[in-house]
Amino acid sequence: MRDLRGGVETAYYQVSLGEALIGINGENIAKLKQVVQVSQIEYTANQAPQADLICADFALLQAQLQQRQYQTNRANDGVGLNQLLDRRPASPLNLDQKIQLSIGWSSHWIKRSRLQRIAARNYSRPR
Repeated sequence: MRDLRGGVETAYYQVSLGEALIGINGENIAKLKQVVQVSQIEYTANQAPQADLICADFALLQAQLQQRQYQTNRANDGVGLNQLLDRRPASPLNLDQKIQLSIGWSSHWIKRSRLQRIAARNYSRPR
């Protein structure tokens, strides 16, 4: 019984972490789209080298790929939680609590890098 409870709690926090990662990465994607637009305008006006535009495009594509990976992982974690709860894999979870991330400008990069390390540990394992 204890193992089941521990597994359910772990799966719940994995789903919550996945939701938080998707939210943060979504914000990053929106900002990177702006960076690409600015880089495109600057490049067109001969104010920035083409390398800046290529780097901005690459960063955006990388973030979009990461977003798809986070969404896949969240779906897999949801299926795992449903299985632990003896429910159908596609049953909606309707989780009330989410991990609240308060990211101030001064600590944004520190918390972001911690979150990325956690994600790398938890989401890069083969399933």
